[in-house]
Amino acid sequence: MIDARGRRPALPARSLAAGSQLRRMGGAHKGIAGMYELLIIACLAGQPAKCEEFNVQFEEPTGMRMCMHHAQFRLLEWVSAMPGWDVKKWTCGLPKT
Repeated sequence: MIDARGRRPALPARSLAAGSQLRRMGGAHKGIAGMYELLIIACLAGQPAKCEEFNVQFEEPTGMRMCMHHAQFRLLEWVSAMPGWDVKKWTCGLPKT
């Protein structure tokens, strides 16, 4: 829906803790087929050469299309929950096993 000024109304904020889990990639995780996650590569703001991979799980089993649809909102939540990290790259993908 777009208002009279041609803008979309603000979306309600969702907590990162409410439904999604943040984990460093490479742990002992057995992914469910069709359960896509938001995969993030981020670097420390003060040490740009020190980068790590992170992933964010969605509340429900999520396909690629829905992952891409919700990714930017989840990225905003992740950035606010992880001060000092700069996102360099992100995508949706299946969890590493």
